[in-house]
Amino acid sequence: MEKEIMMSKIVPPVLDVRERQDIDKITELAQSIKERGQIQSIVVRPIGDEFEIIVGNRRYLACKQLGREKIRCSVKKLSDEDTILMRVHENLYREDMTPVDEANIVAYLHYELKWDLAAIQSKLSKTRAWVETRIDIFHMPSILKDALREKQIPVAVANQIIKADEHEKQKYFLEMAINHGATARQVMQWIIDFKNESFAAGNTPPPEVVLAGSHPQTITEVECGICGHRMHAGQAIAMNTCHTCWTEIYQQKKARNQPPIQ
Repeated sequence: MEKEIMMSKIVPPVLDVRERQDIDKITELAQSIKERGQIQSIVVRPIGDEFEIIVGNRRYLACKQLGREKIRCSVKKLSDEDTILMRVHENLYREDMTPVDEANIVAYLHYELKWDLAAIQSKLSKTRAWVETRIDIFHMPSILKDALREKQIPVAVANQIIKADEHEKQKYFLEMAINHGATARQVMQWIIDFKNESFAAGNTPPPEVVLAGSHPQTITEVECGICGHRMHAGQAIAMNTCHTCWTEIYQQKKARNQPPIQ
Protein backbone atom coordinates (compact mmCIF):
# COMPACT_ATOMS: atom_id res chain seq x y z
CA MET A 1 0.00 0.00 0.00
CA GLU A 2 1.37 3.42 -1.00
CA LYS A 3 0.52 6.67 0.74
CA GLU A 4 2.03 9.95 1.85
CA ILE A 5 3.14 10.00 5.49
CA MET A 6 4.16 12.92 7.67
CA MET A 7 7.94 13.15 7.99
CA SER A 8 7.55 13.49 11.76
CA LYS A 9 6.08 9.97 11.83
CA ILE A 10 9.10 8.40 10.09
CA VAL A 11 11.86 6.87 12.22
CA PRO A 12 15.32 5.81 10.99
CA PRO A 13 16.15 2.13 10.49
CA VAL A 14 17.28 0.16 13.53
CA LEU A 15 20.14 -1.19 11.43
CA ASP A 16 21.69 1.45 9.17
CA VAL A 17 23.81 -0.70 6.88
CA ARG A 18 25.98 2.22 5.80
CA GLU A 19 28.54 3.26 8.38
CA ARG A 20 28.79 6.73 6.88
CA GLN A 21 26.35 8.75 4.82
CA ASP A 22 27.79 10.73 1.91
CA ILE A 23 26.41 14.24 2.48
CA ASP A 24 27.30 15.38 -1.05
CA LYS A 25 25.33 12.51 -2.60
CA ILE A 26 22.35 13.22 -0.36
CA THR A 27 22.48 16.87 -1.45
CA GLU A 28 22.59 15.78 -5.12
CA LEU A 29 19.60 13.51 -4.51
CA ALA A 30 17.75 16.36 -2.80
CA GLN A 31 18.32 18.57 -5.82
CA SER A 32 17.05 15.82 -8.12
CA ILE A 33 13.90 15.38 -6.00
CA LYS A 34 13.38 19.14 -6.00
CA GLU A 35 13.56 19.27 -9.80
CA ARG A 36 11.82 16.01 -10.75
CA GLY A 37 9.84 15.06 -7.69
CA GLN A 38 10.12 11.87 -5.63
CA ILE A 39 10.22 9.22 -8.34
CA GLN A 40 10.46 6.18 -6.04
CA SER A 41 8.66 5.60 -2.74
CA ILE A 42 10.59 4.64 0.37
CA VAL A 43 9.63 1.34 2.00
CA VAL A 44 8.48 1.48 5.63
CA ARG A 45 6.77 -0.76 8.15
CA PRO A 46 4.37 0.30 10.91
CA ILE A 47 5.81 0.40 14.44
CA GLY A 48 3.03 1.53 16.75
CA ASP A 49 2.02 5.04 15.61
CA GLU A 50 5.26 5.50 13.66
CA PHE A 51 6.87 4.01 10.55
CA GLU A 52 10.37 2.55 10.44
CA ILE A 53 12.39 2.96 7.25
CA ILE A 54 13.26 -0.35 5.61
CA VAL A 55 14.55 0.84 2.23
CA GLY A 56 15.19 4.42 1.11
CA ASN A 57 16.95 6.10 4.03
CA ARG A 58 18.91 8.39 1.71
CA ARG A 59 15.70 9.47 -0.04
CA TYR A 60 14.24 10.25 3.39
CA LEU A 61 17.34 12.29 4.34
CA ALA A 62 17.15 14.17 1.02
CA CYS A 63 13.48 15.04 1.59
CA LYS A 64 14.30 16.10 5.15
CA GLN A 65 17.05 18.34 3.78
CA LEU A 66 14.44 19.94 1.49
CA GLY A 67 12.16 20.59 4.46
CA ARG A 68 9.35 18.39 3.12
CA GLU A 69 6.44 17.77 5.48
CA LYS A 70 5.38 14.51 3.83
CA ILE A 71 7.06 11.69 1.95
CA ARG A 72 5.58 9.01 -0.31
CA CYS A 73 5.89 5.57 1.24
CA SER A 74 5.18 1.95 0.43
CA VAL A 75 3.92 0.41 3.68
CA LYS A 76 4.69 -3.27 4.31
CA LYS A 77 3.96 -5.41 7.37
CA LEU A 78 7.16 -7.36 7.89
CA SER A 79 8.74 -9.35 10.71
CA ASP A 80 11.99 -8.17 12.29
CA GLU A 81 13.97 -10.82 10.39
CA ASP A 82 12.35 -10.06 7.02
CA THR A 83 12.92 -6.35 7.60
CA ILE A 84 16.62 -6.85 8.25
CA LEU A 85 17.06 -9.18 5.28
CA MET A 86 15.29 -6.79 2.91
CA ARG A 87 17.43 -3.89 4.12
CA VAL A 88 20.64 -5.89 3.87
CA HIS A 89 19.95 -7.29 0.40
CA GLU A 90 18.90 -3.86 -0.87
CA ASN A 91 22.26 -2.38 0.09
CA LEU A 92 24.74 -5.24 0.08
CA TYR A 93 25.35 -5.14 -3.66
CA ARG A 94 25.64 -1.38 -4.06
CA GLU A 95 28.97 -0.17 -5.45
CA ASP A 96 29.57 2.29 -2.61
CA MET A 97 29.40 -0.37 0.10
CA THR A 98 32.80 -0.91 1.71
CA PRO A 99 34.12 -4.09 3.34
CA VAL A 100 33.80 -2.25 6.67
CA ASP A 101 30.08 -1.61 5.99
CA GLU A 102 29.69 -5.31 5.18
CA ALA A 103 31.57 -6.25 8.35
CA ASN A 104 29.23 -4.10 10.46
CA ILE A 105 26.23 -5.87 8.93
CA VAL A 106 27.62 -9.34 9.63
CA ALA A 107 28.66 -8.34 13.16
CA TYR A 108 25.17 -7.00 13.90
CA LEU A 109 23.56 -10.22 12.70
CA HIS A 110 26.03 -12.36 14.65
CA TYR A 111 26.52 -10.47 17.92
CA GLU A 112 23.26 -8.55 18.30
CA LEU A 113 20.74 -10.93 16.72
CA LYS A 114 22.70 -14.06 17.71
CA TRP A 115 22.64 -15.60 14.23
CA ASP A 116 25.33 -18.23 13.82
CA LEU A 117 27.74 -17.97 10.89
CA ALA A 118 26.02 -20.77 8.96
CA ALA A 119 22.70 -18.91 9.13
CA ILE A 120 24.30 -15.66 7.97
CA GLN A 121 26.00 -17.49 5.11
CA SER A 122 22.70 -19.03 4.00
CA LYS A 123 20.50 -15.94 4.37
CA LEU A 124 22.96 -13.60 2.65
CA SER A 125 23.87 -16.16 -0.04
CA LYS A 126 27.56 -15.75 0.72
CA THR A 127 30.42 -18.21 1.22
CA ARG A 128 31.58 -19.20 4.69
CA ALA A 129 34.98 -17.58 3.95
CA TRP A 130 33.29 -14.26 3.07
CA VAL A 131 31.33 -14.26 6.34
CA GLU A 132 34.35 -15.17 8.47
CA THR A 133 36.47 -12.51 6.77
CA ARG A 134 33.87 -9.82 7.58
CA ILE A 135 33.92 -10.88 11.23
CA ASP A 136 37.72 -10.51 11.14
CA ILE A 137 37.41 -7.04 9.59
CA PHE A 138 34.99 -5.98 12.34
CA HIS A 139 37.71 -6.68 14.92
CA MET A 140 40.55 -5.00 12.99
CA PRO A 141 42.21 -1.86 14.39
CA SER A 142 41.02 1.50 13.08
CA ILE A 143 44.08 2.08 10.88
CA LEU A 144 43.22 -0.96 8.78
CA LYS A 145 39.51 -0.16 8.71
CA ASP A 146 40.28 3.36 7.50
CA ALA A 147 42.49 1.99 4.72
CA LEU A 148 39.72 -0.39 3.65
CA ARG A 149 37.12 2.39 3.69
CA GLU A 150 39.31 4.51 1.43
CA LYS A 151 40.09 1.50 -0.82
CA GLN A 152 43.82 1.99 -0.24
CA ILE A 153 44.37 -1.76 0.21
CA PRO A 154 42.33 -4.87 -0.65
CA VAL A 155 40.87 -7.12 2.01
CA ALA A 156 43.45 -9.86 1.38
CA VAL A 157 46.31 -7.47 2.21
CA ALA A 158 44.58 -6.28 5.39
CA ASN A 159 44.17 -9.92 6.44
CA GLN A 160 47.93 -10.38 6.21
CA ILE A 161 48.94 -7.11 7.88
CA ILE A 162 46.84 -7.97 10.95
CA LYS A 163 49.07 -11.00 11.51
CA ALA A 164 51.87 -8.67 12.64
CA ASP A 165 51.13 -8.81 16.36
CA GLU A 166 52.59 -5.39 17.22
CA HIS A 167 50.68 -2.21 16.43
CA GLU A 168 53.77 -0.31 15.26
CA LYS A 169 54.70 -3.09 12.83
CA GLN A 170 51.16 -3.08 11.46
CA LYS A 171 51.50 0.65 10.84
CA TYR A 172 54.79 0.11 9.05
CA PHE A 173 53.53 -2.71 6.82
CA LEU A 174 50.40 -0.71 6.05
CA GLU A 175 52.48 2.29 5.02
CA MET A 176 54.58 0.07 2.77
CA ALA A 177 51.49 -1.50 1.18
CA ILE A 178 49.80 1.87 0.56
CA ASN A 179 52.85 3.73 -0.72
CA HIS A 180 54.38 1.00 -2.84
CA GLY A 181 51.63 -1.53 -3.48
CA ALA A 182 51.67 -5.12 -2.31
CA THR A 183 49.98 -8.43 -2.85
CA ALA A 184 48.78 -10.50 0.08
CA ARG A 185 51.59 -12.94 -0.72
CA GLN A 186 54.22 -10.23 -0.47
CA VAL A 187 52.90 -8.97 2.87
CA MET A 188 52.84 -12.56 4.10
CA GLN A 189 56.55 -12.80 3.25
CA TRP A 190 57.23 -9.58 5.17
CA ILE A 191 55.56 -11.12 8.22
CA ILE A 192 57.53 -14.36 7.84
CA ASP A 193 60.80 -12.42 7.61
CA PHE A 194 59.81 -10.44 10.68
CA LYS A 195 59.01 -13.54 12.72
CA ASN A 196 62.14 -15.37 11.60
CA GLU A 197 64.35 -12.32 12.16
CA SER A 198 65.76 -12.74 8.68
CA PHE A 199 68.45 -10.18 7.88
CA ALA A 200 69.66 -11.58 4.57
CA ALA A 201 68.63 -9.56 1.52
CA GLY A 202 66.51 -11.61 -0.84
CA ASN A 203 66.97 -11.93 -4.57
CA THR A 204 63.34 -12.51 -5.44
CA PRO A 205 62.15 -10.15 -8.18
CA PRO A 206 59.26 -7.89 -7.27
CA PRO A 207 55.86 -9.54 -7.72
CA GLU A 208 53.13 -8.35 -10.01
CA VAL A 209 50.72 -6.34 -7.92
CA VAL A 210 47.00 -6.22 -8.58
CA LEU A 211 45.07 -4.00 -6.22
CA ALA A 212 41.28 -4.03 -6.03
CA GLY A 213 39.80 -1.96 -8.83
CA SER A 214 43.15 -1.29 -10.48
CA HIS A 215 45.10 -2.58 -13.46
CA PRO A 216 48.12 -4.87 -12.99
CA GLN A 217 51.33 -3.03 -12.25
CA THR A 218 54.89 -3.96 -11.33
CA ILE A 219 56.34 -2.43 -8.21
CA THR A 220 60.04 -1.93 -8.84
CA GLU A 221 61.48 -0.06 -5.87
CA VAL A 222 60.89 0.67 -2.20
CA GLU A 223 62.99 2.58 0.31
CA CYS A 224 64.72 1.17 3.37
CA GLY A 225 63.19 2.69 6.51
CA ILE A 226 66.61 2.92 8.19
CA CYS A 227 69.17 4.15 5.64
CA GLY A 228 66.94 5.32 2.81
CA HIS A 229 68.52 2.96 0.27
CA ARG A 230 66.32 2.16 -2.74
CA MET A 231 65.81 -1.54 -3.51
CA HIS A 232 63.53 -3.94 -5.36
CA ALA A 233 60.30 -4.51 -3.47
CA GLY A 234 61.02 -8.25 -3.40
CA GLN A 235 64.23 -7.58 -1.46
CA ALA A 236 62.48 -5.73 1.36
CA ILE A 237 62.47 -7.69 4.62
CA ALA A 238 61.16 -7.13 8.12
CA MET A 239 62.96 -7.52 11.44
CA ASN A 240 62.25 -7.38 15.16
CA THR A 241 63.23 -4.15 16.91
CA CYS A 242 62.98 -2.86 20.45
CA HIS A 243 61.27 0.43 21.24
CA THR A 244 64.61 2.29 21.42
CA CYS A 245 65.73 1.16 17.96
CA TRP A 246 62.31 1.79 16.48
CA THR A 247 62.49 5.37 17.81
CA GLU A 248 65.89 5.72 16.15
CA ILE A 249 64.35 4.72 12.82
CA TYR A 250 61.82 7.52 13.23
CA GLN A 251 64.62 10.02 13.95
CA GLN A 252 66.63 8.95 10.90
CA LYS A 253 63.58 9.28 8.67
CA LYS A 254 62.96 12.79 10.03
CA ALA A 255 66.62 13.67 9.46
CA ARG A 256 66.16 12.77 5.78
CA ASN A 257 63.09 15.03 5.68
CA GLN A 258 60.79 12.07 5.21
CA PRO A 259 57.31 11.94 6.72
CA PRO A 260 57.26 9.74 9.85
CA ILE A 261 55.37 6.47 9.87
CA GLN A 262 51.78 7.25 10.89
